[in-house]
Amino acid sequence: MSKVIDRTGKGSSINVAEFDANYDSLSGINEAQTGTTYTVTIDDQNRTLEFSNASPIAVTLTDIATISGALHTSDFKVTLKNIGAGLVTVTRGSTDTFDDASTSIELEQGEYATIQTDSTGAIWNIINDNRDVVTEDATQTLTNKTLTSPTVTSPVINTAVSGTAILDEDDMATDSATQLSTQQSIKAYVDNGAYPAFKAHRNAAYSYTAGNSVIFDTEVYDVTTDYSTSNGRFTPTVAGKYFVYARVTLGIAAGGTPYIETNKNGIASGRNYFVTTSGNVCYLEISDVIECNGATDYISIELSNSGTITNTSYQTYAFSHRVQA
Repeated sequence: MSKVIDRTGKGSSINVAEFDANYDSLSGINEAQTGTTYTVTIDDQNRTLEFSNASPIAVTLTDIATISGALHTSDFKVTLKNIGAGLVTVTRGSTDTFDDASTSIELEQGEYATIQTDSTGAIWNIINDNRDVVTEDATQTLTNKTLTSPTVTSPVINTAVSGTAILDEDDMATDSATQLSTQQSIKAYVDNGAYPAFKAHRNAAYSYTAGNSVIFDTEVYDVTTDYSTSNGRFTPTVAGKYFVYARVTLGIAAGGTPYIETNKNGIASGRNYFVTTSGNVCYLEISDVIECNGATDYISIELSNSGTITNTSYQTYAFSHRVQA
């Protein structure tokens, strides 16, 4: 038997097991808790309780009045530590509160809190904790935190992101090298057709007069409606360099050496003579790159000889698209 003295000065005899239990309490040796519920009682005075369950753990504090009455003092202290994956929720007893006026506190993996009763007999003081500390190896939820110049390796970002570095602009007007675009704005930018482009062909044969623009009367596509099937002009509304290709099948009178031209604003930019003939039918084609100002400049196709232009889509057609700013 050993003799111990309690706070009131009274002595009592205890056995070895009881002494070991009292020693553990006084020295703060960790007490492993593997369940999903636990009630803190007077036996946990000065202990460190380690919770290690992967599921949520509910911890209930015995009323301060009950603890103080049993200990004959208002000075009760215990440390709660979460080393498991399950969230530990510590709830006050009865009408007690924590010193931040809350009725419960939460401990994520790697977090701890030391709490102590105060002289009012109704408040748990949080005298030491690391709940606002981000640790290297714990899984923690950060709310309303600002990270200054961080290096984040393989981050997993769920639900949504926001802030001044995230732009939701359908026209990409900011043109930033340091900010990100939303999925919606990227999709809208692509769907709206950022750059002019068209392809058109002849749907009906017609009599062509030399020196005029060839009219490709049927559009296959016209992304920004910048090609005119009435005058044969492509007037792109975005500045840049445009690749243009045209093929025309032309029936002419015997003789002559017809050619095809790409024109910018009615002035020849490129010229190519007929590729081959079949009887009096000439097959002419040309490609060019023409720079346009995105406002008034237009591209057209002209021929040197008059004749009848064939109406099949694979024999007489033209297309153009932007290749460089």
